[in-house]
Amino acid sequence: INTANCIIGIPHNNKESDCKYTYIPEVYSNPNKYFTKKNLDIVRRYYYKNNTYQKNKIISIHIRRGNVNEQDYPHRFTSNEIYVRCIKKLKELYPGYPIVIHSEGNINDFSFLKCIDPDIELKINKNFRLSFQDLVSSEVLVVAKSTFSYAAGILNENNIYYICEEKWEHKSLNH
Repeated sequence: INTANCIIGIPHNNKESDCKYTYIPEVYSNPNKYFTKKNLDIVRRYYYKNNTYQKNKIISIHIRRGNVNEQDYPHRFTSNEIYVRCIKKLKELYPGYPIVIHSEGNINDFSFLKCIDPDIELKINKNFRLSFQDLVSSEVLVVAKSTFSYAAGILNENNIYYICEEKWEHKSLNH
């Protein structure tokens, strides 16, 4: 929580907190109760006070890889086929928009993307703060089953898509 607060720019609270165990499950199950417009505006003000913002006419897609695969953390894994279908649909909806993939892992694990569009930009194993900023400022954001991109989606006020072909702990917001 302190790392997320640091990225967003929320001042550190020195008090011990049971937030992770007491409040987080409640927020996951009912995010729209907590992420009201008023609360989102406060969090966004903190973020934009500490980070520059310029809306980018790009499609940013976060693909959860690195430590996530079908054997390790399968509940956070989304197949390549799902991403292929997603990218094809986004290319129809947003013709001419460049596509940028943010992830971690082996660059060869993303070769399937070049078959869809050879111009897809791969930002693999890059600085997480810069990746987060790209996700926040993208005109179109595809959120993985990841708190990292979910947090970026909370700050992003543009077009947000969630890939959740099965149950996932974070529910989508109404914005």
